[in-house]
Amino acid sequence: MPNYTEYVDMTFGVGGKSESCFTIGPSRPNASVLPCPDTYPRSYSTGYLCDAPIRGFSQTHMSAGAQKYGNFLVSPQVGISTARDSHDSEKENEKPTASEYSVTLKRYGIDCSFTPAEHSVIYKFKYPKAECASLVLDASYNICRHFNNVTNLYINIENDENGNTIICGSGQFDANTSFCPYYQYFYAVVDKKTLKTGTFLGGKTSECVKKLGPINIDNETPIYTNGIGAFLEFATECDEEVLFKIGISFRSIEKAKEWLDFEIPQWDYEAVRAKTEELWEEELGKIDISGDNVTDEKKRMFYSMLLGCHKNPRDRSGDIEKFGDGDYIDDHLTVWDTFRSLYPLYSITNPDLVRKTVNSFITRLAVNGCVRDHSHAGFERLLGQGGDNVDNVIVEAYLKGIEGVDWNAAYKVVRDNAENWRNDQNSWTPSGGLPSTYRDIGYIPGDGDKKQMCCSRSLEYYYNDYLAAQMAKGLGLSDDHEKYLKRSEGWKKIWNPDIESDGFCGYIWPKGINGEWIEKNENIPSASHRIGSWKPYFYEGTCFEYSFFVPHDIEGLIEKMGGEELFCERLRYGIDNPSIICIGNQPGMTQSFLPNHTKYPWLTTEFTEIQLGRYNRSGTPGCDDSGCFCAWYIFATVGIYPCAGQDFYYLTSPKYDKTTFRLEGNKKFVIRAKNLSDENKYIQAVTLNGVPHRSAFIKHSDIICGGELVFLMGSDKVNYTE
Repeated sequence: MPNYTEYVDMTFGVGGKSESCFTIGPSRPNASVLPCPDTYPRSYSTGYLCDAPIRGFSQTHMSAGAQKYGNFLVSPQVGISTARDSHDSEKENEKPTASEYSVTLKRYGIDCSFTPAEHSVIYKFKYPKAECASLVLDASYNICRHFNNVTNLYINIENDENGNTIICGSGQFDANTSFCPYYQYFYAVVDKKTLKTGTFLGGKTSECVKKLGPINIDNETPIYTNGIGAFLEFATECDEEVLFKIGISFRSIEKAKEWLDFEIPQWDYEAVRAKTEELWEEELGKIDISGDNVTDEKKRMFYSMLLGCHKNPRDRSGDIEKFGDGDYIDDHLTVWDTFRSLYPLYSITNPDLVRKTVNSFITRLAVNGCVRDHSHAGFERLLGQGGDNVDNVIVEAYLKGIEGVDWNAAYKVVRDNAENWRNDQNSWTPSGGLPSTYRDIGYIPGDGDKKQMCCSRSLEYYYNDYLAAQMAKGLGLSDDHEKYLKRSEGWKKIWNPDIESDGFCGYIWPKGINGEWIEKNENIPSASHRIGSWKPYFYEGTCFEYSFFVPHDIEGLIEKMGGEELFCERLRYGIDNPSIICIGNQPGMTQSFLPNHTKYPWLTTEFTEIQLGRYNRSGTPGCDDSGCFCAWYIFATVGIYPCAGQDFYYLTSPKYDKTTFRLEGNKKFVIRAKNLSDENKYIQAVTLNGVPHRSAFIKHSDIICGGELVFLMGSDKVNYTE
């Protein structure tokens, strides 16, 4: 069997245009902790820049485009410097892998390495000969620039029965993109006998004080700037190794100790690293690519991308007290991103993770009273980017037959969103159950105070309602099915046939509450004008782009756009102009595959190839946001792409001679591309399990039951569905 991790490049996307989301540190697949080096200056969200000095190593990070975590910074030193700007070190010999990160801190001559388990990390520090070697733990540290006050900070130093020094503590941190304070706890042990131990507060150290807290500080105070924590001092011989292990919990110090004792019971660093490596081999090996057209460079891209699909979200089952000991999948940033490609990938390779996610949604409704697209550390962020897209994940899992879910309970989440949310306005404050113009008249008006993202939110609500209708139908709820299906047709209410832009006629357009169209203005001068975040009418996309987002009625959309030929011409124009249909943001993810609904399916090959060309070794075309663009790449290169929320996939030209999905139950689904070459890039014919397949789509059941999908490739542009 191939060694898949040898093809993973942990520097992929780090320091390039996607530096705000790719982390250089190792983790286990979808595990709670993600330890990384932290630098200053630092990137927007990961805390690390490749050309900046290292400040230390913290235990939790996000692999997404938002500031989060960076808690409990560990800094090995010669001498003791506790102020945050006093112990930065240039680095050399940096070597990040899937299972281990190692580096030399040039300032101290200390070789550092670490490897993680699910909730804990073990470090190995090789010190030079020193009478005063040290280890500093800053308990108040985090990587956020705003909202990073710390309250109820607690630190304690003691010895265990073996004489090893223990540091434990906790804090309540405001540094949360949900703007809800979260608790985090740690329990750490060092295997080296210490000469001195103590605490530090605002740059002042004290051997006499072994316990601090509770302490409340804000980021404006000198105390915060200089840190709060504990230090250990010891003498070392040349190249002496000191081991340090730390457990992290979002529940309690006792739980952090429990995780640490269970996951890293001994001081066997290599055993932890080998297990992490083994888990990645198992995860990456679920998709094997091979053949004459599969170069090592293609493998490096593929498996680096595949690893990037498994850093967010996080499995914190049993680690957040209010949710008990059941399934809990955390750190969704956000489902608006991940429903489109990441969760469809999980439905094939990690159905258990999908099951846990849906069960988490059920629990969140019961405990939090709502289920929003964006959640961290057990809290809901009420401000959204679009629709109620947890519905899409739930309904897709239902339609695909994911096992181990109470579907009637899951439908309560979908129905709660359909009846109590679908809000007109984007708000930080609770707004479930408030009146909704969308629910009343079938669209969010583009005038008054409701125009922010009114068109894009309406479009996503239409799709949410369509999917809710499908689930209601399956559960025998005919009244709900008819109601939500009718609401899903509302996209036609905001289709303006008279808008002309970029040579095409008819677009999704804002309409006033009185039923009159909003006139063009500085915010929408043309349909191809890109609008940013939290703006009127559309969110992070163009009117041109969003006018293709009717995934439940593509046939109706084609008719509105003047037929198949004009539909495809419009797609060609947008995809050829990346400022109009941008694969670097989520609203531009599906348009490449829409020609499959026409008699020109070869255009899907051409459009996909254009978008794949916007990926490179520096990273994805835009902020990856929890692996969604990594998953897009995986699908687009193997030859299938999901219609997220539904149970079918688009076919497109594979980039590999053979792709093997290793499925649950020892089943395999194999995709073959016969006669594949740079010239022979078009699909000529398809067979599924040896039977001619004259369709540009396959069902999820075709994949998950195992079998073989064979593409005959050639240089001719043909309609292989005829």
